[in-house]
Amino acid sequence: MTELPPDSPSAALPQMISLSEIEAVACPCGWAQRAFGHDAGTSVSVHYTQITQAARTHYHREHHEIYVVLDHAAHATIELNGQSYPLTKLLAISIPPLVRHRIVGEATIINIVSPPFDPADEWFDSSDLNRAGLNCTDLNRADMISADTSSTLPMEIHHV
Repeated sequence: MTELPPDSPSAALPQMISLSEIEAVACPCGWAQRAFGHDAGTSVSVHYTQITQAARTHYHREHHEIYVVLDHAAHATIELNGQSYPLTKLLAISIPPLVRHRIVGEATIINIVSPPFDPADEWFDSSDLNRAGLNCTDLNRADMISADTSSTLPMEIHHV
């Protein structure tokens, strides 16, 4: 591999941003402050996310996410394909595409997303929407509902 000199026009420039300076936006998990991504020309995005009790089960067809738990309420858990696991401080969780997931209970995480986050890749099972009393009209996005609710994937737990 050839390294490019820092002043080369083909070399990517390092970037820094304070997540606390980014405006929070609503997301299925609560609130997120998102940095980098497509506009910044990076291959990942990073989110500082505050998860509320109202987190909804969702999945992504393209995104692979890595959650790093910074803080959490007592008894907070993460659900991965219907299985519940307790959160611990600094727990890192790799969530490949198609894994249904949500955090139950309040938590603060760093979420690293590859490829960079795209809101069009947030999907909700129709049964979850029905339980919440929602439908496509409520969401104003008919493409958020998938008919496939039968997918279950194996889960690997690595303890270090």
